[in-house]
Amino acid sequence: MLPPPESFENLTAKERKFVLEIANGKTQTQAALHSFDVGSLENAKSMGSHLMAKPDIQLAVSEIMEQEGLTKRYRVRKLKQHVEAKNPSISLKALDQSWKLDGAYTDTHVHHVMDYGEICKSLEEIRKEKIQLLRQLGQDKEADALAVILKESQRETPKVIDLTPA
Repeated sequence: MLPPPESFENLTAKERKFVLEIANGKTQTQAALHSFDVGSLENAKSMGSHLMAKPDIQLAVSEIMEQEGLTKRYRVRKLKQHVEAKNPSISLKALDQSWKLDGAYTDTHVHHVMDYGEICKSLEEIRKEKIQLLRQLGQDKEADALAVILKESQRETPKVIDLTPA
């Protein structure tokens, strides 16, 4: 068995247990439940989040992962294999995990607003160019079909879509 990392010296016994639980694959909430005397699941969730925000805890988790050969680079490579999996269940879960690894799930949310009308205009311009190219290539039937699609899309009312996460 490997000696504990140096970062363990800065942690309490309960924090050490929490770090080991995390390194063994438990969620923050599960690790807090097993390591601390918390009265409820809600308290465990809050405690787990609070503990994982502490730099000493983060360092200890990273050092243990590295001791076990699970460096961030290794995990990213392995994750990439799963992201590229043909099974959508696997690839979507892997994408979710990659966002967590990247820190995309934070308390700070960015508000994104997309102007659907602007996108439609860009698509309309691309379709017009394609129609011209098809006509130049003598593919009039294809150009006529695309022109019908273009005409139909121009009847739609542009919308603004809010992409803020729920």
